[in-house]
Amino acid sequence: MATRKENADLLSKRFGIEIDTEKSDPKAGTLQGWADRVENDADGVERELIELKLQQALGVEQIDQQLPLEKLRSALKRAETEPDLVRSEVQPVDTSTLEVDEGNKFGADEDTFEVRVVESVAAYGGTVTDPEQPVGHRVIGGTPVTVRTSQTVSVALKNGTLQRV
Repeated sequence: MATRKENADLLSKRFGIEIDTEKSDPKAGTLQGWADRVENDADGVERELIELKLQQALGVEQIDQQLPLEKLRSALKRAETEPDLVRSEVQPVDTSTLEVDEGNKFGADEDTFEVRVVESVAAYGGTVTDPEQPVGHRVIGGTPVTVRTSQTVSVALKNGTLQRV
């Protein structure tokens, strides 16, 4: 059986993801299990490794299991520089608390406009969530959404995550 460091090195070389053996996680048994499975289930091992790294980097307990591997790879690359945005993208959505969309709740005197995430974000299914928007307009993805000016929308427009349509 290989040592913890040998298994970490094997997986690091295979996926290009640094594994710090000075940290307590991943445990030796986990690393050994991944090393044993890597030839037959490379995508599964990579997904588990990336999920662990994201949990450590972002301080979250769960990663959305529905996310494609490519989106997880992208999230891991951006976790250090954009932790809040990445955290909102990878955490599972609690659908038990979602409100029913009762239609457009903008006031008649509110200035509204349409936005969408830029192509590079839409390409991997990325979204921006703005809790200040009415129900049905809070999650902004690749499809244009009508919004009103808010801090979240303003920041996302300035940093290039959103674009006006």
